[in-house]
Amino acid sequence: MRKTALILIMLTLSVILANLTAQEARAEDSNGQVVDAIVSDTEIVIDDQTYRIASDADFRASDGKTIIDFSYFNEGDEVEFILNDTGEIILLSRSKGQ
Repeated sequence: MRKTALILIMLTLSVILANLTAQEARAEDSNGQVVDAIVSDTEIVIDDQTYRIASDADFRASDGKTIIDFSYFNEGDEVEFILNDTGEIILLSRSKGQ
């Protein structure tokens, strides 16, 4: 019984770590990409890719801390973003120097 519980705990931890690693990789891949178009309040085109914006998404200034409104973003801005498991943007921030 204890072995089974230990194995389940280890599997759970490995899945959590794999998910965090995947999110970090997505975040790293999104550095310095350019906004091509803002389609609507729920959709944005970045480097020729259309992304939906999650309903609970956060928007940040270039310092990564200051919360801003989505309307702060414009075509031509360099941005960084993180996607959720369904491919929606959950964090969108202006790149440093913007």
